Amino acid sequence: MSNDLGPVLSAAYPQVVATLIRLLKDMDRAMDATQDALVKAIQVWESEGIPDNPVAWLVTVGRNRAVDQLRREQRSISIEGNVVALVTEETPTAEVEFDGVNWPDDMLRLLFTCCHPQLASAEQVVLMLKVVLGFSNQEIARGLLASPASIEKRLTRAKQRIRTMDMPYEVPVAAEIPARLDAVLKAIYLLFNEGYTRIQDGSLSRGSLIDMAIRLGRITSRLLRADPKPRALLALMLLSAARLPARVDDQGVFVPLHSQNRHLWHHSMIKEGVALIDAIHVARHRPGVYQIQAAISAIHSQAPSDDDTDWPQIVALYEKLEEYDASPVVPINRAVALCYCGREMEAREILAMKEAAKKVKDYQPYYVALALVFEKTGEKEEVRIALRQARELAQRQCAKGLSDQEDRSARWIVH
Repeated sequence: MSNDLGPVLSAAYPQVVATLIRLLKDMDRAMDATQDALVKAIQVWESEGIPDNPVAWLVTVGRNRAVDQLRREQRSISIEGNVVALVTEETPTAEVEFDGVNWPDDMLRLLFTCCHPQLASAEQVVLMLKVVLGFSNQEIARGLLASPASIEKRLTRAKQRIRTMDMPYEVPVAAEIPARLDAVLKAIYLLFNEGYTRIQDGSLSRGSLIDMAIRLGRITSRLLRADPKPRALLALMLLSAARLPARVDDQGVFVPLHSQNRHLWHHSMIKEGVALIDAIHVARHRPGVYQIQAAISAIHSQAPSDDDTDWPQIVALYEKLEEYDASPVVPINRAVALCYCGREMEAREILAMKEAAKKVKDYQPYYVALALVFEKTGEKEEVRIALRQARELAQRQCAKGLSDQEDRSARWIVH
């Protein structure tokens, strides 16, 4: 397959499968039709070139394949509307009033549809990531700090439950949206993180995932203006994406935050993200996970230099975040922030407590954080051991992020 086709097909997949599920009202059939369309695209586009509207082309081919299959099975289906018009519509620029029916985006509609209340929250998230966003089991496992085998079990359970309970693929009405929002936001955030991680690892084609996540964040924020969580997530994604131009050097090697050229950051995105956080008034409301994370990112993004960063405030925010988020990643990040406050022994104690946690054993930033603590305490042999473990994990994950210079790597920041 041409190198040019891969990024185009990856970017088109979510919109194609979302549209086909809406048209065909059958998840498995829509996924099969999407795969057929992708195979056909590889065969045709190699010789004829990529069409002007790849999504419309794929939806048309997938729909036709599905209809042919249904006819062979002596079944019929009614497909209404102009498919090309459906998939070429741009994201609305005007405010869209949410009524639970007139959704402005097929993909967002399907994300909410997948969050059926009779599915466990873990099943909802993996179903969205697999079906709607096209993630592999390995990508889902990495994002959720789980094993690919456990992800496969969750997917199997979700599909069995859907078949057994005959769950309809119905778009939820307005009253059902709040109960499904958290799972949808988590899926959008994992979509963003996958693109963010791949760019850090040198896979620049995954930048389309970041654009997709931010687009979904903008739409969700408009549709649910009364809820601060979508705006907080959008702010977090904007602030994080703003630093991407300086995060990887010309050789694809990860550049730690303290060494980044802050003039390369997208300051207009930082301004927009900070404005969203200010509008939410984090300090005046019961904060949530995205609000706190966005506040941490805002501190980093507004600091003129690493030395000017308000590390004590970041430590306090991570302490607050631990009240809402049980992930082992949070205390690891707090330990890093403590190191920059000169509280290395506290950081070491936190990381020692997390060492037995199964989830962190394959989490590369854990060993980077250990190396930072050991460097601060002058334990050179422990620094080398921790960095070797981090490098081995990075190699297994086909990452390019680790530098050969151990002293530089020890100063990586996890944030």
